[in-house]
Amino acid sequence: NIPRLDISKWTTELTWGRINPPELQYYTPDGFTFEDGALHIIANKTPLNGMEYTSGVITTHQSFQFTYGQVEARLRVPAGQGLWPALWLLDYNGSANEIDILEILGNQPDILYMAMHYPDSNGESQNTMESYAGPDFSADYHIFSVDWSPTAVIWYVDGIERYRMTDH
Repeated sequence: NIPRLDISKWTTELTWGRINPPELQYYTPDGFTFEDGALHIIANKTPLNGMEYTSGVITTHQSFQFTYGQVEARLRVPAGQGLWPALWLLDYNGSANEIDILEILGNQPDILYMAMHYPDSNGESQNTMESYAGPDFSADYHIFSVDWSPTAVIWYVDGIERYRMTDH
């Protein structure tokens, strides 16, 4: 029984396609593997379609949407210059609304960035970001989650609150 993505829920392409400027990668439909019970997203220095690298992306764009709730993922991120693992909640309709559950720069695998991007009451784009200096997130698996309610967005790492935003 070979694990595979449930394509009724997941897609291997971003909302706007397989290229995300100004990134240097092309997101291939086979940019991941299943090994030892875990999904691995693979980055390679393989030129394709005018991009220097290939990688994978997995999204639920146009297959799943929700307003308020909790999202949790157990991840171990890669370390290395040029890598930028991320887990986002994007607006279903493709607008600029975004909750970044995690972004970690590969050359700083012990710094977690948590952010929100949203329009204010005047429609102007607002960006909030908080960082958390933790353990080397590439050394082991950790549970990253966000709890989104009408009054707050709360980020957790391994069940411990690391950031709270109430003005959104």
